[in-house]
Amino acid sequence: MISVWDVFLGHCRQDKNAIAVHDDRGRTWSRADLSQQADRVGDHLKGLGVGPGDAVLICMPNRVDWMAAYLGTLSLGAVPGTVPVTHDATAIAASMRQIGAATLLISTRHRSRDFAAELPAIAHELGSELRAILFDDESGDVSEARIGGESSKAVGLPQGTVHILFSSSTTGEPKAIAHSEESLTAYNIGIIDRYGVTGADTIFMPSPLGHSTGVWHGVRMSLLTGAALIIQDTWDPVRALQIVEEHRARVTVAATPFLKDLVECPWEGAVKLRHLRTFLCGGAQVPPELLSQAAKELPATFVGSVWAMSEGGATCSMPGDSPDAVTTTCGLPLPGVQLKTIDCHGADNPPTVQGELVMRTPSLCLGYVRQEELFASCFTPDGFFRTGDQAVIDADGYMTITGRIKDIIIRGGVNIGPVPIENAVLAHPDVREVAVVGKPDPRLGERICAVVVTHSGSTLRHSELTGLLASTDLPKRYWPEDVVTIASLPKTPAGKVQKRLLVSALWN
Repeated sequence: MISVWDVFLGHCRQDKNAIAVHDDRGRTWSRADLSQQADRVGDHLKGLGVGPGDAVLICMPNRVDWMAAYLGTLSLGAVPGTVPVTHDATAIAASMRQIGAATLLISTRHRSRDFAAELPAIAHELGSELRAILFDDESGDVSEARIGGESSKAVGLPQGTVHILFSSSTTGEPKAIAHSEESLTAYNIGIIDRYGVTGADTIFMPSPLGHSTGVWHGVRMSLLTGAALIIQDTWDPVRALQIVEEHRARVTVAATPFLKDLVECPWEGAVKLRHLRTFLCGGAQVPPELLSQAAKELPATFVGSVWAMSEGGATCSMPGDSPDAVTTTCGLPLPGVQLKTIDCHGADNPPTVQGELVMRTPSLCLGYVRQEELFASCFTPDGFFRTGDQAVIDADGYMTITGRIKDIIIRGGVNIGPVPIENAVLAHPDVREVAVVGKPDPRLGERICAVVVTHSGSTLRHSELTGLLASTDLPKRYWPEDVVTIASLPKTPAGKVQKRLLVSALWN
């Protein structure tokens, strides 16, 4: 299969002056600019001894330089591993060791952080020679650094690996997820075709480019289609509205908190997000109350759901789906995707019966680097990948996530999914965000607890919440038995709530 690098070069030949990428500092690169900068990075990589098949790690902010680092790596046939810029020195070194990367592509500084000064600490944690390519945000200069130590040992990557994504794991150690060009492109094409994304569109990406959302729906979708990519580094909903208006952005994919911030953000211009044709929400289904708000605040934008893992993509809303289909489901499978649910014994469930979601998808990754047994354990005997999510698939094929297997609240031996409860709680006018979790209980094992962030900053009383829930369709047995108000929920860089950290912080 033709690589995304070769596709980009084809777009360059068609129109080298078209905008390739623009960041929120005002830096704009044409395709010719990006190609030139990628070649420069490639030369530096070669100078450090990087060649085809070698893994490197990219840990950089959402800047135009990120694209040069990525394409420069691909131009040599090397394999980029990408992580968000929020990784600390220990996490950066651990990611490098996991994939056998001796070379790090990193900014000299980002906000108040001096990455150049952290290189000795990264090298110490790495335990072998560190080779680094540094990108200076101010001058645009690119430089090299080597910090002593023995050469690192190569790690055998799955054959055909062209990109490595990282994701958290219930085992504690992050998963290094190896993808092929075929698996990455399969998911890209599914979204591109379903939503008619073309080179004439402009893609807005506020999620970290080092995360799977940013890579798939920002970086790769822009490179494959030839669309201009507009990236935002520091999340600010006011600035995001301005960026979309200024660049007439047409498509974005981001986690639900991004949508909520945009919906609630004051806007004095014309119709809010009037140029944005499609906003796909990943990470969680769109709560009904938020969708109702979005319909009023964003009348020109279709808000849909997309469901995927870093291991592969599976479903998204159909353009024109009803509000009910968007709020209650994650949409229909993409072409070539097979979904079903299984019970606790691994047997197939009949249609409409809740169970663990398993899938076959052409976008499935090649495996987990250095965790082959873990990857093998993720498959059913008939070859379906176990997602770890609880779901229901209706008679029309629409899939609904009801919770994570590990997130399920087990109250008195009864499994309770948090998603319907969270949707109901979000209808309270003062609730900005909510995570429904299991609070440890000596008699029942767990009790249902709603951890909320309020708009007002005031503590939400339990009686206030139950008064609201009494007017909803949520059965009383699912009502939260406790409410905890906190200032903010712990999240991943892509906006997903980290429930294990939350539970640990509150009760461990």
